[in-house]
Amino acid sequence: MTGATGFVGKATLEKLLRCTPDVKCIVVLVRPKKKLQPEQRLTELLQSSVFDTLRTEWGAGFEARARAKTRLLA
Repeated sequence: MTGATGFVGKATLEKLLRCTPDVKCIVVLVRPKKKLQPEQRLTELLQSSVFDTLRTEWGAGFEARARAKTRLLA
């Protein structure tokens, strides 16, 4: 998936994670930007309020579960 850190990309990634529970892996292309490495940008992405519904549904394990379902391609 390209554009995951953008406005539409965040919403699309959240929808994929929430509505397709059987998905095993979503490959997310993230480039370094403004002194932030791709891993840091993915962390910021997952902290976005777009993911609040998933955070509530998945509980304390949200970030670990989201990271397990996404693969970072830098």
